[in-house]
Amino acid sequence: ASSFYFIGQNVEVFLPLSSSSPGTLVGDLDILTDPELKQAQNAPYVLEETGHSNNFVLNSNLLNLLVVPQSESVYTISISHLSGTLSLAVSFTTNPNPHIPTITPDVAYLSVSESTQIGDTVYNFTCTNSALDLSHTLNVEFYLEDMIGLFNISGGELRVSRELSALDTPFVPLLINCIDPHAPYFEPHAAVIINITHANPTLLTCDTPLTIYTCEQENDVILSDIKCYHPVYLYSSELSYVISDSKFKEENGQIMVASSLDYEDITQVDFQITVSDPLNTSLSAIIDVTVFLLPVNEFTPVLTETVYHVSENQLPPQTTSLLASDLDRGLHGEFIFLFDP
Repeated sequence: ASSFYFIGQNVEVFLPLSSSSPGTLVGDLDILTDPELKQAQNAPYVLEETGHSNNFVLNSNLLNLLVVPQSESVYTISISHLSGTLSLAVSFTTNPNPHIPTITPDVAYLSVSESTQIGDTVYNFTCTNSALDLSHTLNVEFYLEDMIGLFNISGGELRVSRELSALDTPFVPLLINCIDPHAPYFEPHAAVIINITHANPTLLTCDTPLTIYTCEQENDVILSDIKCYHPVYLYSSELSYVISDSKFKEENGQIMVASSLDYEDITQVDFQITVSDPLNTSLSAIIDVTVFLLPVNEFTPVLTETVYHVSENQLPPQTTSLLASDLDRGLHGEFIFLFDP
């Protein structure tokens, strides 16, 4: 059954015809009683209907429906009490959800600079109820759930209430509730995430160009630290990195080998690293990197032939060529022959 508590002196109640029946609870009147007025708590309520008779009934503090109308209609009644008189309009409607207000937008992702001043408006929310006329929609109330207390809301305007800091609170989650006094038990809410951005985030600089000399390396070997400077992030590991060459990767602000490097395959690699502020990726720095691979004497020379035939006492003396190969390049690919007499 539909049940709505009364607040204020002029209340509008909507009852869906499809779910209304004799005995339907319209509302609990005790909410009208001021708890400090002890004598009023036990005072009776007096029901008076205008233009109709015997459509509603009072059972102590409860107002119930007695007769269900055949079509959409509005009943006007007044209820008197020591705490005051309530004017009540009961509208029977075919709309199954006539009381539900809506808040716009219901999800919002906002970016607010830490330089925003206290009292500045950062966004406007609207709350409407299609079942009520314009004069009622202007009376909606907004409530803000902010565990940190950085923002407040008034009349749908979300404002800054304390000094903002991107370092201390880079993200602020908020829940904004909209309450229509004529439908107090329907509370639509908006989920809001606010990203506090740096007032001067362009001060991101990195040492460039970067030249690295290294021998042949296997995977996950650290080649060099990435040296960048940011007014907020004290460590390079707190920044975001994109490396243009898949043979390398970044971990904890360091350049590492992602796939084995072999001097016999490549002697020099040129690539770039894009370093970004994680809270504002449009602000970045570029590092030009060159890696020079140094040769390593890692291959054993191989004799092309191991057996040679020589005739004794041959004149003139016979010359035989010894053939060998070495896969190392440069000086490491050279070798000498030594004979054991």
